[in-house]
Amino acid sequence: TFRAIEQRYGVPASILVTIWGLETSWGGYLGETRIVEGAVTLASYCRRHPRFEPHAIAALQLVDRGLITANTRGGPSGELGHMQFLAGNWTRFGVDVTGDGRADPYNAADALASAANMLRQNGWKPGQPFGEGTANFRVLSAWNDSGNYQRAIAYAAERIGQ
Repeated sequence: TFRAIEQRYGVPASILVTIWGLETSWGGYLGETRIVEGAVTLASYCRRHPRFEPHAIAALQLVDRGLITANTRGGPSGELGHMQFLAGNWTRFGVDVTGDGRADPYNAADALASAANMLRQNGWKPGQPFGEGTANFRVLSAWNDSGNYQRAIAYAAERIGQ
């Protein structure tokens, strides 16, 4: 799975494994907050509400499509699935690599490939380094804009890849 994803998107398995581990302990904990409630709350309440409005709308669209229900649980900001995508990012970058006809954030293979797709679509350069100060390191901000989080991803992924 990882080889196929890396071949298609150019994102190393070590990056994906690291993000997956940090986000959900490799699928072991997907969250306890209702996704729609979390997304709508941030869209209407948080100081950064304009940033979350598209994700709240996308969460409602995912309910309409039957991908999640109003009671599906995830992260406190409305994150869903193995990689804890915000709903708007899932609708933009979610891919079906299993061939079952739907991009499913609760299917590990789909979620991992979708994360690679998101990074690639945001400028990931295959075969290039991803340590601090590189173009690929800057792409990690598309995943999470915290510099500490980006450094943690790069550091762990470099160790895993050795």
